Amino acid sequence: MRNKLNFLLKIKSSCRRISIINFIIRIKVGSAIFSNNYFWLHGRKPFKVNENLFGDNNTLEWNSNSKIGLKISDNFNLESDIYFTSYNAEEDISSGDIIQEESYFDQFLIKSEVRGIADLGIQNKLILGLGYTDESLSRNNFYKNSITQSSVNLFAQFEGFAAKNTNYIIGARYDNYSNYKSQISPRIAFRTKIFKDVFLKSSIGKGFKAPDFRQLYFNFTNSTVGYSVVGHNVVIDVVSELTENNQIANLIVSLDEFDKKLKPESSLSLNLGLNYNPSNQLKLEINLFRNDINDLIDYRVIANKINGQNVFSYFNLNKVYTQGIESTFNFRPNERLNFIKNNNNDKNMIKEILDEAEKLENNSNQLLNYTKIIKDSSLKIKSEIIEQLW
Repeated sequence: MRNKLNFLLKIKSSCRRISIINFIIRIKVGSAIFSNNYFWLHGRKPFKVNENLFGDNNTLEWNSNSKIGLKISDNFNLESDIYFTSYNAEEDISSGDIIQEESYFDQFLIKSEVRGIADLGIQNKLILGLGYTDESLSRNNFYKNSITQSSVNLFAQFEGFAAKNTNYIIGARYDNYSNYKSQISPRIAFRTKIFKDVFLKSSIGKGFKAPDFRQLYFNFTNSTVGYSVVGHNVVIDVVSELTENNQIANLIVSLDEFDKKLKPESSLSLNLGLNYNPSNQLKLEINLFRNDINDLIDYRVIANKINGQNVFSYFNLNKVYTQGIESTFNFRPNERLNFIKNNNNDKNMIKEILDEAEKLENNSNQLLNYTKIIKDSSLKIKSEIIEQLW
């Protein structure tokens, strides 16, 4: 009977449920009921070994995470974290004496951070910290053989109470990257009790996200289909080589657009919400949000190839904003059953694309104004008795 249950659970986990509303009930051990609006069962043919191909795959991975705490006094503590990780993989596939495909991936990452935590009174706390990150990557499908990047960050945060029922957090973070302009990201948040069981919360802050190595230095061509994906910082070199090899039919975006390096993303976020918690069994939340994003990193077609496929690369959208409203209803009648209802109405708008787009209003390949409204509603009914039975 247990083997049958395990089989049914594996079938369930391999099914893709696209219904917005899902209802799952499991009763006593040995029985299971599944009810969905749609039920998809995916399968594939058994894997057949190609005796003409053989190869090697070697992987070496290790990581270390350590934390040290030191109590200087009753009101001041020091904490230190350091994390190392390394991943190395090499693979080759051969047919006879001919190597069909080779790949390698070698990455090293170190993150360290030191924090000082000071208790300033009963409910006030000050946190000061310093962090350092260093990363290197060497892999195939990159235009450069080895890439490195490091950053230093400083941060400060103060937590306190402005009144008996109002607490706040004020903080800021300074990031200094080796390859980008430094960035300061401040944030302010507060939460206050306005009525019995009703809480108002709000926050405003700036964010920062640096491009990853793939968006900068990728140089990949799908050997089966024939399309290519190229990192922004190496587009000029890679597309020039493809042109010399007679693989480019025409350019959609001028190579002059890639003279400047890809910029990091930055954002300004505002949130305003209400929480209603009349009991431990019932929780209601509603949240209004607005995010203004500068230099959002996206991808687009930059050239057409002779084989009919495209060359893609990454670029910055000048200004984008998302705004909307979210609500959550959470009802837990007992410890084993939980009802969660989520609603989301999200509007995305690209306010300004590239400077050149203003000159190409009649070009259908250029996106001048884009609005997308996302409405989502979902109901989840979860019974935690499942974990107690199996």
